[in-house]
Amino acid sequence: MFRDKISIDETIEYLDSLFVADPRAMRAMLRTLTVCNNALAEHPTAQAWTWGEDASIGLMGIINGMFGVDGDGRGAIAYCLDEAGELVGFMRTPSA
Repeated sequence: MFRDKISIDETIEYLDSLFVADPRAMRAMLRTLTVCNNALAEHPTAQAWTWGEDASIGLMGIINGMFGVDGDGRGAIAYCLDEAGELVGFMRTPSA
């Protein structure tokens, strides 16, 4: 069954379920950034990283782009890291 709509909270629940199923794969995907062109880097909602003339985007940048951005340009979903910098789950950003 396809879904026409999904909420931020449902997306977080889905991402958490993927993390529980395979933490190593999810950590690797979130660490992977792909070089992108200026059109994608300057997209109004996608979350790309730009430094100098180079830009990259990752999984969370694409997912967050579907939900828009807040006044500071942040996406609705953040990933949570433990003290060692390892992924432990997902949450709404404070402004979402």
